[in-house]
Amino acid sequence: MTPMHDQRALRRRRAQEENLTAQLIGGAPFAGRYRVTGKSGRVHEVKFRQARGAVCRCDCQDFETNGLGTCKHIEAVRLALEARFSPAELSEHAGKASRPSWEGRRVDDAVTFFDLETQRLFQEVGGRHHLDRLGLAAAVTYCEGDGGFRHYFEDDAAALIDRLLGASLVVGFNVLRFDYEVLAGYSKDADLLYTVPTLDLMFELEQVLDWRPSLDSVARATLGTTKTASGLQAVEWYREGRIEEIVEYCEEDVSLTRALFQHGLREGRLSVLDREGAVIEVPAPWGHGLLAA
Repeated sequence: MTPMHDQRALRRRRAQEENLTAQLIGGAPFAGRYRVTGKSGRVHEVKFRQARGAVCRCDCQDFETNGLGTCKHIEAVRLALEARFSPAELSEHAGKASRPSWEGRRVDDAVTFFDLETQRLFQEVGGRHHLDRLGLAAAVTYCEGDGGFRHYFEDDAAALIDRLLGASLVVGFNVLRFDYEVLAGYSKDADLLYTVPTLDLMFELEQVLDWRPSLDSVARATLGTTKTASGLQAVEWYREGRIEEIVEYCEEDVSLTRALFQHGLREGRLSVLDREGAVIEVPAPWGHGLLAA
């Protein structure tokens, strides 16, 4: 066993020895929020996501610092699931979670493209483990069935979550590890977003490249188009009350994501600028994994 495997096993043993209990307080068992309590009565919250491309999160210090992707509280949730479900059921869920949730979905006018911008920066909320504290500045969806673009603001967070939960397929760029986690700060219903068929272009390209490309690097190489701003600029606009500029920027990112999705669907590949600035071609898995309208 590797040292990392040993450390994960240690946290599992601690969850057993300390008799930690995990109670589902929102979402679904494999895509939900748990309250984990020890004998001392101390409580921690775990966001458990058994979904391809997603990560589990805990608010404890060990999770933030150990780099393992788990802690004794997350392992307590796993133990609770093992006690609740049969081995066959667990195997079925694990198998489903290992496959692309978008595979076999139909490309029609119900496909929803999505992007959001935040009110705050990582360093202002304690780092990347606290995405649910970033706050929603503005969000944009594009769906032909909706008549095109729709705009959402912080007061509309619940309506946005409901809209995404009702989508037949959500397409975005880094939505699984960022946008969905930002929305998790507004409602436990957001945990259910991990049950929605979602095509995250960044995640799919990462599986091929072994590194995470930016939207700009893919758009420049594939479409010859550059992003007009950045997340940092959007936060500055929010502080200055320039909300319409954030919405315009969001619309542009959604349009880029939609164009890249369509290019990959049509050509079966995309181009990316690598870290040295060279253009490389990579397969677009959704080019053969989705059904035509």
